[in-house]
Amino acid sequence: MTTRTITWGIAVLTISAIALTSVISSNAAQESLAEKYKNYKNDVTFEPVPEAILEDHKHPDFIVTKDGQYAKILHMEKNFSQDETAYDEHNTTDKTKVIVVHGDTYIKEEANK
Repeated sequence: MTTRTITWGIAVLTISAIALTSVISSNAAQESLAEKYKNYKNDVTFEPVPEAILEDHKHPDFIVTKDGQYAKILHMEKNFSQDETAYDEHNTTDKTKVIVVHGDTYIKEEANK
């Protein structure tokens, strides 16, 4: 009987030691992650985005639609017909060569070459 009791005791101690080691190592890992990311909390601000950045975001250099890619140009070199011009990037067709939106002009890349 004593051999059986000792065997059960060793088995219970072994399982307890493994469980305790797992809990300790996982807690240590969580603490090290907390230390690692503690400095990042100080870098986050909730200030509003400056207007200049928002304005640049509204005027991209390229517009990609289902009909092709359009690049922003500063000066229009030739006139396009009403059928070739769109005033909304969502209303383009395969005939559209120019998009005028947000005060900027974009010309289709194939027409630009």
